[in-house]
Amino acid sequence: MRAILIDWLVEVHFKFKLVPPTLYLCVALFDRFCANNQVQRKNLQLVGATALLVASKFEDIYPPEVRVLVYLMDNAYTKEEVLSMEMEMLVFFGYNVVSPSSYQFLVRFLRIGGYSPTSRTARRASYMSERGLHEHTLLSFPPSLVAISVVFLACDDWVRFILLFSRNKHF
Repeated sequence: MRAILIDWLVEVHFKFKLVPPTLYLCVALFDRFCANNQVQRKNLQLVGATALLVASKFEDIYPPEVRVLVYLMDNAYTKEEVLSMEMEMLVFFGYNVVSPSSYQFLVRFLRIGGYSPTSRTARRASYMSERGLHEHTLLSFPPSLVAISVVFLACDDWVRFILLFSRNKHF
């Protein structure tokens, strides 16, 4: 169910043209909320959409409107239910919604490695990192480890990678 919901969240994220950190924060909020609260199966989409709403309010300039999210959920929930879930989530998190994500580490590691954001390696790493959001098993690893693993796998020249990161003082 989680993978299906994350697929849907990726589609909604793409539809609204939100920035990449929004997707990572959304998935992190969803996972943190579900790990500590009993969420009924029928409310998973509500929690996911609300996590996207909260994340986009934090990361984006123009977050999606609640009525549009309700429409994208086929009117399965009302605007009031979404706003109520938003309050419940914010209170649960104590209004501290930020957490380090693999995206932040990925950008940092690519910059340290000297890869431009438009390079083949950066695109490969971004793809693998986004694909990793679907994998429940990766939740047990720290985001920094996931990010450095993705950069390592995306590199064309592993020897260059090892030399760069072993000599870098900022790492």
